[in-house]
Amino acid sequence: MMGILPRLLVVLTLLPGGLPAQIMASERATMSQVIDGTTISMEFSRPRLRGRDPASIFAAEEIPAGEVWTPGANTATLLRVDRDVTINGVAVPAGAYSVWMAVDSTDSWLTALKTDTTLFHMAHPPIEASDLQFRVPVDRVPPTDALTWGFGTPRSTGITVELRWADRRVGMDIVVQPSLSLEFPAAKAGALLGNYAVALVMQDPDDPEWGADFDTTMTITHRGGRLWANWYPWFYPLEEDNLLVSLTDEWFTFGMMLDGELFEVETWMTFEFTLEDGRATGFEVRMSDDAVLFRGTRVD
Repeated sequence: MMGILPRLLVVLTLLPGGLPAQIMASERATMSQVIDGTTISMEFSRPRLRGRDPASIFAAEEIPAGEVWTPGANTATLLRVDRDVTINGVAVPAGAYSVWMAVDSTDSWLTALKTDTTLFHMAHPPIEASDLQFRVPVDRVPPTDALTWGFGTPRSTGITVELRWADRRVGMDIVVQPSLSLEFPAAKAGALLGNYAVALVMQDPDDPEWGADFDTTMTITHRGGRLWANWYPWFYPLEEDNLLVSLTDEWFTFGMMLDGELFEVETWMTFEFTLEDGRATGFEVRMSDDAVLFRGTRVD
């Protein structure tokens, strides 16, 4: 043994200081999604079943009842949000967190976010009162060989992040803070309500007839605490009922609706209303370069 040790030390000193690549049993993965300006990202390792019975993973053989584990492998799974969000109803400040789950029920698992992002998966740290905590619903599903985190369908207000491994599925519903307020008080809306004749102002210099037959009518109403524009623009004819999203009491941007959900906010258009004696007489729709695209004139 005394003769082997010096030779082993010589071999180790000859090894390169860092390897350009490394094969790992549970390879590292990353994913990210932007929702209304908030970036949500995760970093995690992906263990595989490798012939194990899926039913044995969340059982005494692997992750027994009550054990706190990170939903991944190697270093703990990380969650990052660059703005404040809520997860399953719990406020989560912007920052980076390691993710831990306690297998404490068949219907839901207690989940904790810890500010220590350096923990290894074998730490099994206790969930403490200082940790951010919420419960995640658990379902039994067809087996998944490699642990997988994924994003659900994006919404204008948030997204569901889903974990699948072995025969389990859990979900974290993340809600972001809106970048614009969709509400507008009725007391201020009264000056704007009514019908407007809308004409296309900007012309195509190569086609004088372009837009000549565009003239439409817009009806502005107030419902559910929001200001609605019943209008059917040619550039995005999905639904007629769309939102006017307030920038000031008299300036708005255009929010397009689809199937009752805010689909997209067209920040390149600004509706600028003109008021006389406390009542709007019309508006201009200006583009980002301040050019007038549409002009609306009150007709009622």
